[in-house]
This record gives sequence, C-alpha cells and structure tokens, in this order.
Amino acid sequence: MGQDVFVWTSAPLLLRTALLPVDAVSAPRPLAPKEVRRPRHLTAVTALTGPRALLEVAVRAQDEPLACRRPAADPTGITRSPRDHL
Repeated sequence: MGQDVFVWTSAPLLLRTALLPVDAVSAPRPLAPKEVRRPRHLTAVTALTGPRALLEVAVRAQDEPLACRRPAADPTGITRSPRDHL
C-alpha cells in the first residue's frame, strides 16, 4: 500500500522539487479576505498533514474536488493511513 505525496517546485528558478508525504487532507474551507497575497481565482484552502509538517494550500473552485480526494479503501474495506501501524 502506497502513501500520497504532495510535490511542488519552488520559485523563483524552479530548480528544486520538494516532496511532502501526506497522511491526511482536510475539507476545503472558503478563503478569507487577504489570506492569500495574489488570489488569482483561488477560492478555498485545504490543509495537508504530514508526519513533520502542516501545509495549507489555496485551490481554485474547479480543483476543490481534487483537493479533498479521500484515500482508497484497502481490500478489507477499512480506509486508513499507511502509517496507522506505527
């Protein structure tokens, strides 16, 4: 069983790629006024929780269903994180 990973390339030169293993994803919440510096059609914020970090990501309205994707159930029918056994 694999684990979800959030991948992004940091600005300004786009030379370094960062990876964040994701244990949980929160439901998107509306974006507060002036919460994001350059909103550019961003409407919601979702939180990605990893073993060592909490990352809030602003998403566009059309991407909200992708942002709150739930992990697939394992063959036993139980939905859980790969780290539950630790």
